[in-house]
Amino acid sequence: MEEEVRFFQEKVNVAKEQIKEIQAQSREGLGEEHAKIFDAHLEVLEDPAIIDETVSKIETEQVSATYALDEIAKEFIAIFEAMDDEYLRERAHDVADVTERVLRLLLGMESVDLSTIAPGSIIIAKDLTPSETAQLDREKVNGFVTDLGGRTSHSAIMARALGIPAIVGTKTVTEEVNHGQTVAIDGQAGDVFVEPGQETLNRIQTLADESKKKAAELAKWKNEKSETKDGN
Repeated sequence: MEEEVRFFQEKVNVAKEQIKEIQAQSREGLGEEHAKIFDAHLEVLEDPAIIDETVSKIETEQVSATYALDEIAKEFIAIFEAMDDEYLRERAHDVADVTERVLRLLLGMESVDLSTIAPGSIIIAKDLTPSETAQLDREKVNGFVTDLGGRTSHSAIMARALGIPAIVGTKTVTEEVNHGQTVAIDGQAGDVFVEPGQETLNRIQTLADESKKKAAELAKWKNEKSETKDGN
C-alpha cells in the first residue's frame, strides 16, 4: 500500500497549499486576526493523531486512503463534538472542514467555489466552513443561513468581519427553503422570511442600507484615526 500512502500524503500537501492561499486572502481582506483561524486548519494536517493514524490504517487494514481518512475523521469529530467546552467543540468543525478538503482531492472532486455566486444571493446551507465563508464576495452575497453553527463559530465570526448578515444554527432551514425561492433575512433579529411581502422587503432593505451606512462611517473613522497616528 505504499502507493496509496504516497497518494494520501500528496493530497495532504495540496490541501496545505490551498489553505495557505485562503489564509493569505483572508489576511489581506480581513486582517491577521481572522487569518489565524486557518492556523488551526494547518495544524490538523500536521497532527500525527490524524495523519499518522490514517497512514497506519491504510497499511494495516489494506484500505484506500479515502476510506481510512473518512473513518479517522469521524472518530475525532465525534470526540470534539462530545466535549463540554464550546471552543473545543469548534475543533470538530476544523477537522471536518480540513478532512473534507482532502477527501475531495482524493476523489478528484472540485471544491465548492462560492465566489462565482450570482449577485443578490442568500445562501441556504446545512453549514458553511470557514474556508468557504472566507471566499464569499460581500458585493454578491446578501447573507447566509445555516442549519448548524453558533455565534462563536469561525464562520459566523468571519461573516461579521466581512459585513455579511448571517443566521446560524436554525437546525431546519434547508428543509424549509427551496432553491429559487425569494428569501429575506434580518441578521440582527435572527429572522428568516420566505417569499416575503413588499412591506417586509422594504423594511429589510432599509435595515441593510442603514447597516451599510454605519459600516462606511466606521471604516472612514478607522482610516482617519490611522492617518492621524501615521502623521504623529
